[in-house]
Amino acid sequence: MDGATEVYVTLAGGKKLPARVIGSDYRTDLAVLKIEAQNLPVAKFGDSSKVRVGDIAVAIGNPLGEEFSGSVTAGVISAVNRKMTVDGRTYKVIQTDASINPGNSGGALCNEAGEVIGINSLKISSAEGMGFAISINEAKPIIESLMKNGYVSRPFIGIYYEFIDEEIASEYNVPVGVNIRGVERGSGAEEAGIRPGDIIVKFDGVDLNKMEDLSEALEKHKVGDIVSARIWRDGKYIDVKIKLGEKTK
Repeated sequence: MDGATEVYVTLAGGKKLPARVIGSDYRTDLAVLKIEAQNLPVAKFGDSSKVRVGDIAVAIGNPLGEEFSGSVTAGVISAVNRKMTVDGRTYKVIQTDASINPGNSGGALCNEAGEVIGINSLKISSAEGMGFAISINEAKPIIESLMKNGYVSRPFIGIYYEFIDEEIASEYNVPVGVNIRGVERGSGAEEAGIRPGDIIVKFDGVDLNKMEDLSEALEKHKVGDIVSARIWRDGKYIDVKIKLGEKTK
């Protein structure tokens, strides 16, 4: 859909309707489209927090294009609350062995009651029987934000960084943490006095011992929150307060 000048939605009977993109979210690869039509059937959202390993899972989508639209595959829930990072994006997903083939992305993952419990998103092509869907409980606030604002508002520190693991830290005699490569002008990080070369070792009381620790701590906050952080600079530790800005992309 990215870069498209015209978007259409094809209904179950084959009828095509022009659609308007209300908003899209690059991070989760979700978008909301609007069509002008009356008395359409709707899919009921389930509660993905109630999904358990071993539950029946049904994946619906259009693998290999419109010729096979509405294809249904069935399996079980293999895992819940998986965290995956693909192309720099972190997903919290439901894992299933129901076949999710190229073209299924964006289709529904349903429970045995026909309720939508996830949105098919990823497939590890080298591992058969491993399909992934963004849980509907995680998708709902994103969908609601897209419908209301056209974008998803997320808290933002204002830094460009790389992670320093134990091996690198030992080699350069620095602590494990987030190494600041750049600071955005006007951001909370700049206002807090953070500068390139600093290493954030703790954020909101959480030791940053692995790559995802910072993003996980950040997800617990909203725009405008003031969060404590401990940084290492020139052999000394400094405590700072960072006001979180807004990231819309």
